Amino acid sequence: MKQTIMLFAITLLFQGCFEPKQEIMMPKNEIKNCSNSAFIEQTEICIPNLKGFTNIYENDVADTRFSHIISLLSSQKNEILAFYVENQGDDYSALYVNKTVKRDISNSEYKIMAETMGNYLKHIDFMEDVTEKIDNLLDDVAFPDIPVVIKQYSLNENVVTYFILEKTNNPDNEDIITLTSLNLIHIKSKMVLFNYVVNYIDHNTINTLSQKNDYVISRLLNENE
Repeated sequence: MKQTIMLFAITLLFQGCFEPKQEIMMPKNEIKNCSNSAFIEQTEICIPNLKGFTNIYENDVADTRFSHIISLLSSQKNEILAFYVENQGDDYSALYVNKTVKRDISNSEYKIMAETMGNYLKHIDFMEDVTEKIDNLLDDVAFPDIPVVIKQYSLNENVVTYFILEKTNNPDNEDIITLTSLNLIHIKSKMVLFNYVVNYIDHNTINTLSQKNDYVISRLLNENE
């Protein structure tokens, strides 16, 4: 099972970014027509049902392939809201919140968090000429042991997305290359994170992941308007 330890560890950056504020928590209005939801403090977040995916967190599905990933993610002071597994294959995605920043986050604070993440990722190699350089990297036996940022974009002002290549290993301890989308999402005054992890095959993998990632993010935002 592919693992992206660095990306899960990135969530530790947000610990201590802001001192918790003492607030009087009032129940938020419930979402209508939402078949599955999760709460961040008193805020209800609708968790979309996705065709072709199983939310093993919602359905309490026992899948030992992902037990280590879920344990790792939870151990880093994160609270999982959903964990999607593609019905065919072993690609997976996780929606979660860092427990240290569960309070309401203003637009300006969200921008600071996104900037903090961007500044951190600047210390990781960033590729402008993606097609040529990725092909050269994959042909090189000495693929870097550090992650490589290959893409950054925003669907709108409430989402920042990074695509990151990383060398990891499969259950047989063989080296593989994973491509992960890392999304910072500002939704209902909460800051949530979403990772989508796939095996990198060729340049088409980037376009495929973009479509899948943006589909999930769009569904999430639309169902929580």
